[in-house]
Amino acid sequence: MAVVSDLEGTLTTGATWRALGAEAEHHIGRVRYLGFVTKRLPAMGSVWAGRAAKRPFQDAWLQGLVTCFGGIEEAAFEALAERAVMAELWPKRREDVVAALRVHLAAGERLVLASGSLEPLVSAFARCLGEATGRPVEALGTPLEVAQGRLTGRLAGPVSAGQAKARRVHEFLGSERLSVAYGDSVDDVPLLLLSDAPVAVYPDDELRTMAQDLGWAVLDG
Repeated sequence: MAVVSDLEGTLTTGATWRALGAEAEHHIGRVRYLGFVTKRLPAMGSVWAGRAAKRPFQDAWLQGLVTCFGGIEEAAFEALAERAVMAELWPKRREDVVAALRVHLAAGERLVLASGSLEPLVSAFARCLGEATGRPVEALGTPLEVAQGRLTGRLAGPVSAGQAKARRVHEFLGSERLSVAYGDSVDDVPLLLLSDAPVAVYPDDELRTMAQDLGWAVLDG
């Protein structure tokens, strides 16, 4: 049996955009990075004002961030992903969710982290979790396109969120039973519906309402 957990908002209150933003600023320079951010401020304002959907904006921001690293060696990006996780995502982990996952691991269940975050970051977080629990943790994130050992500045597929995340998990697990899934937002519903026992973790309003209506477990401290 397998257990799958989302990462951002579920296992950590840290944010990929913040962690990678600091690394992007260092990599391409402050002026170019500020230009990247400024160009996207109108769209950000529309999201905050409720005039535009959050998910497409997040996906576009992630794709834009990846362009900042075009040409970097894959090994160098993996190293900066490790730094980003240790600076932002791992220190802000939710200890109560880690404790819940630790129970699954102790029972011998397979644990997979599935996230829209870039795969090197998800893998780095999975390694941290594995070291903390003494059990292997697998990772599925948004894949990066690599050519001749260097990032091209493009994604190798769609952002692994919503239906795309659920599809990747289904393909990854094959016929293996998904016993429990953890997620924090309505975007995670396709993943949660794959499992025998969905758990809404610190859920947004839409997911909380759905969890209450369907009798799903809620973990929110």
